[in-house]
Amino acid sequence: MTLPWPLQHRNDRKARTSDTETEMSKHDRSIELRPPALFSEDKRPQEASRGQVVMLGIVLLALILAAVYAIAQSTVAPQVRETTEYNHAIDTLSDMQSLQVDTISAADTGSLQGSIVKMGATYPFKFLFIHSTDPTGTIKTTESKPLSIENAVARDNETADYIDGRELVYQSVGLRYSPDYSEYRSAPDLEITPSGVLYADHPSTRKVINEPAIVDGRTISLTATDGELYSSQGLPQMMHVMPLSTSSTTVRVTNETDASPVTVTMDTELNLSTWRQILKGEIDSDTSRTNPRSDSDSQYIAEVDKSGETLELVFETGESYLLELSKLGFKRASQPTLSEASQPNVTYLTAESDQDPTVVENNTVELAVEVRDSMNNPVSDVKVSASAPAGDISRPAKLSGTDGEVRFEYTAPEIIADTSVKDSETYQVTTQIGVGSGTQVVVVFEVQVQNSYN
Repeated sequence: MTLPWPLQHRNDRKARTSDTETEMSKHDRSIELRPPALFSEDKRPQEASRGQVVMLGIVLLALILAAVYAIAQSTVAPQVRETTEYNHAIDTLSDMQSLQVDTISAADTGSLQGSIVKMGATYPFKFLFIHSTDPTGTIKTTESKPLSIENAVARDNETADYIDGRELVYQSVGLRYSPDYSEYRSAPDLEITPSGVLYADHPSTRKVINEPAIVDGRTISLTATDGELYSSQGLPQMMHVMPLSTSSTTVRVTNETDASPVTVTMDTELNLSTWRQILKGEIDSDTSRTNPRSDSDSQYIAEVDKSGETLELVFETGESYLLELSKLGFKRASQPTLSEASQPNVTYLTAESDQDPTVVENNTVELAVEVRDSMNNPVSDVKVSASAPAGDISRPAKLSGTDGEVRFEYTAPEIIADTSVKDSETYQVTTQIGVGSGTQVVVVFEVQVQNSYN
């Protein structure tokens, strides 16, 4: 059936439209919607990989830095510590040398001496490395050891009452510094011995650094030291050397027989060969203990020997020696002064003026004495009294001065007898001190009084 044209045309248009829609529908179904290129699926894996690589690099860098730090901590840090400790050991050696020189100066001048000892050190680069505790040190006085002289007889009669050949024994301490290091294990202890020698005490040997002039020709110088000191820390410490008994006074001594030579003994840890090296310029190879007679050269030690810890110096006979004795004390600057027990005892009185003076009757003569301690040095502020059976002493009791001296003025009495009967008369003036348990040490002057009448 043939439709009218308008309807046919409409139906044709519908048909075409339907066909077109059908074709478009087919075409649309064949098209897949895709996201914009910015968010395309093929790009996302690349970005994730890049982030992972960066993160992995950071982790690897951190691990490398940690490894480098660990290596530095185990290798560089110990080197830094050892260098610090070694430099500190050198500084401490210099400080102990200064202290040893202080002992010589204090004995010579009688003045207080002081030196700083750098007890410890500080490790550098603490912001980089982890260090153990900063190094410290310990300084302390050592055990007291005997120091003695025997067979020495004073040339002066009054002094010979005390220095009469018997053994005179003095006690002396040393001073030892011990470091506490973490790396420099071979660092030596440093010690000033009771006899005054400074040495480095290494694990396998002892090396002398400085020694005092114990013997210089015919001068024998012995210094005893005292004190009770202990300090362990890292801060610098001021150490004082106090003069307890010093003087420029020397006592001239000699031996009595060839069988009893002047002999000095001391306890020491240093071996015999070390002491022979110290005293090499004073030892006379031409004399010995069995043949000690002086051969009149410039060397006066006949023999050096050691038994156990005791060193013995035997001097040539037939010579006079100048004996210098002193006593010093070790202490920290913050410590109070040493106790009275450290002071040598007042020991004897000796005449400083003529013991047999002559004076005209009714005139005055000065009589001088000196108070000395066990080191033969003057002692001040000791009461000395004087008495006489006749005549007058203006001030019969006085205190010794800084030089240990006391001077009395004795006015001689008048002699009653005529000069034809007696031209002079002798009077004894007795001076004395009280020491110990009431023991009197006495010096007697024999004053000859001249008769002035015809």
